[in-house]
Amino acid sequence: MYDPNLTEEQIVKRFDDMQALGVDTVRVLVPWGAIQQAEPGSPLEALFPPDWSRIDFILSQAQVRDMAVLGVLNSTPYWGGADGSGCLGCPGVAPDPTKFAAFAGEAVTRFNDLYPGVVSAYEVWNEPNYYRSWFPVVDPVAYTEVLKAAYTAIKAADPDATVVAGVLAAVVSAGGFTVDPVTFVQTMYANGAKGYFDALSYHPYNYDRPFGEQNPNFISPLRTLLQLRLTMLDNGDDLVKIWATEYGLPTS
Repeated sequence: MYDPNLTEEQIVKRFDDMQALGVDTVRVLVPWGAIQQAEPGSPLEALFPPDWSRIDFILSQAQVRDMAVLGVLNSTPYWGGADGSGCLGCPGVAPDPTKFAAFAGEAVTRFNDLYPGVVSAYEVWNEPNYYRSWFPVVDPVAYTEVLKAAYTAIKAADPDATVVAGVLAAVVSAGGFTVDPVTFVQTMYANGAKGYFDALSYHPYNYDRPFGEQNPNFISPLRTLLQLRLTMLDNGDDLVKIWATEYGLPTS
């Protein structure tokens, strides 16, 4: 929904179409890199002040239709990278935990003030087990530190908010480019992620077979889901649910 190429009229049309279909919840990107292009307190902030206008318009459209919003906190500005430098034009660069958490807390506070009850859940990043979303190298340990910091900030701003972790792509491990969801989550737990998320998100795409097909294929989304669940049970998270926040099949 957060597409810089969409006009406001097109956004309204999409909301109207979803409402006609009976949709009552919409997933919306909240891109840190687009909203805070300049570092707060820096000289550049006067030239590039925070721009919440697009996300405000989207949330207002959800609000008038009584739709709930799942906010996806992601996208690193050039000044927010974990190494202190960031990267121009690289929204998927690994973020600095403290700086990202500050943005997360500010976003949640703003949304609570302006759109009370609209955004009740927040995903921390999007597909960090894929190098294009977590650049330059996928790192579940670093992601866990970001998750901990963001969780703390989100809960401080809204204790009732649901914090969703993982947001994992259905991939296999390939060097530093991708890490399969099960290994990623196991590493998260091993580095103290337990207690820092209320739900775990997984994107069970597979363009070759239906999700529910029973097969021994090691990249079967259903098999991965079951292994994720066993990992959660092994770590005492039996009450934490798995959310499928992206899924689809090609129509081409």
